[in-house]
Amino acid sequence: MERVVGIDISKARLDAYCLERGQRLAVSNDAPGITELVAWLAPGSLVVMEASGGDERPVHRLLAEHGVEAAVVDPARVRHFAKATGLLAKTDALDAAAIARYGALAGPAPTPLPAEARQTLAELLAYRRQLLAEITARGQQLAHLRTPALVERAQAALVRLRQERAELDRLVRDTIAGDPGLAATAALLAGVPGVRSRAAVAPCVTRSTWPWWRSASAARASPRPIGRWSPRASRRSSPWSRSCASSWSRSTPSSVAVGHGSPSCQPHANNGC
Repeated sequence: MERVVGIDISKARLDAYCLERGQRLAVSNDAPGITELVAWLAPGSLVVMEASGGDERPVHRLLAEHGVEAAVVDPARVRHFAKATGLLAKTDALDAAAIARYGALAGPAPTPLPAEARQTLAELLAYRRQLLAEITARGQQLAHLRTPALVERAQAALVRLRQERAELDRLVRDTIAGDPGLAATAALLAGVPGVRSRAAVAPCVTRSTWPWWRSASAARASPRPIGRWSPRASRRSSPWSRSCASSWSRSTPSSVAVGHGSPSCQPHANNGC
């Protein structure tokens, strides 16, 4: 596979390297820059890019709109590949070349764009995780406050944050119910003992649609490959307990919480809120 183009993505710029022609291109990371990149690409090129904390998603979407196939790959694997080939320096231009060579060797399949409902659900859950962290931090702060005025303000803030959390739970349920694919998957997962609500399986539904290396938390929550499964590993790091319980049981009301009856779906004890 020689017609491979590696792209190193930053917030302001895209550095591209065409392996077939040995040429480089640097464009702005916006719609005009991507249009220039598409015109520079040879027909039938496969663009390979690293997952970079979400910065790759607009690029991936715009390339797909122009009919260009793009594969989003694990950045750790690209870095290991670069080190194995003796490339220790790290610049945007060198990274683009390393990504292109990795793509030519590994031959990754083009990454399909997730459906709009799944993108919405992913954003809702990311926002909710940040909201839960804020609730936990504010609750811990409240435990140490002694000034009446500050205690009152902290309590009012917690009430507001918990109301917002309840509204997000409703939006998550509506998003799942409004998409036939998500609703079917959620209904299937809801049949697992200990999972009593569609809202409780939303993290599982979303993470099953994104590569396991998308983020550190998703990597920890991802099920192990079938060939490497063992009862000991399952008990130590159950995908259900990680992706369902840790994300949702921290502060989800009992009406939408993950059930406590299943050993593989026990929520964390220290929820902080």
